[in-house]
Amino acid sequence: MAKDFFSIVKNAKTTYEFSNKKVKDSDLNKILEAGRWAPSSLNCQNWHFVIIKNKETISKLLNMCYYGAYHIAPPLIIALVMKPIYYEMDGLRKVLACKTKYEVIT
Repeated sequence: MAKDFFSIVKNAKTTYEFSNKKVKDSDLNKILEAGRWAPSSLNCQNWHFVIIKNKETISKLLNMCYYGAYHIAPPLIIALVMKPIYYEMDGLRKVLACKTKYEVIT
């Protein structure tokens, strides 16, 4: 098992070029479902997925990124936004409740 993991890590590649091929809704739903089931601290799952399809917005986001100018714009971006909800107990901040949701920006 560990050998398989290290093989994956050692052979991982960063993608800088993307095709303009549209991502099928069924494929996008699979990606979002995998993200929804990803482990989180305290099983909080306090993330929101924002799917960005607007070309102008994608371009602006890439230009704001440190290495964004080196990338070719993808057909969509999935932004991961986290907003935990806290409560105080014994002087410590603790997570109360979290939800996973997503929205599409076209």
